[in-house]
This record gives sequence, C-alpha cells and structure tokens, in this order.
Amino acid sequence: MQIELSPSAEKIVDDLVAQGRFASAQEALEAGLLALLQLDAESEAFFADRDDAWWADLRAKLREADEDIVAGRYHPLDQEFFDQLRARVRETPAARKASA
Repeated sequence: MQIELSPSAEKIVDDLVAQGRFASAQEALEAGLLALLQLDAESEAFFADRDDAWWADLRAKLREADEDIVAGRYHPLDQEFFDQLRARVRETPAARKASA
C-alpha cells in the first residue's frame, strides 16, 4: 500500500524517527494505528456501561455549560490562564490552602 501524508503529518513522523522514538516511518505509523485502536476500545468500554441517568446528567451539564458561555460566565484558556495554573500547581499545599 502506498500512501501520501500531508506535509504536517510527514513532519511529525520524521521528527519521531529523528528523536529515536521509532526506527522507521512505517514503525511510527503502525504504532499510531495501534494506539488509535486501543483508544477506540477504551472509549467503547467506558461508554458501554453508562445508563440513561448518566447520559441525562451529561446532557444537562452540557446545556448548563452552553448557557454559561452565552451569558459570558467563562474564563478564556489563554496563556495567562496557563501561567497562573502553573504557578498555583507549584505552590506548596499550605500556600494553596491559605489563598483559597
């Protein structure tokens, strides 16, 4: 089978091989496909045992989130947000508790 990758996908594969994570492009692509199959299986297993109440709760939470966005009750996930999050994670537990 012959395939043509987009330039961005080709760069990812080339970088993975150059970093030594894979011996070849074929090995990198095969690992990616196996990871995709595993993710699909894990997703199916996660959702398989969810009952109607779980789905109803999820739909209600999504509606609430949509309403919050429309009403402007959200914080953008910009660089400042991630900088603040990193700083907070680096704080000691006692400092986090004192600032809460």
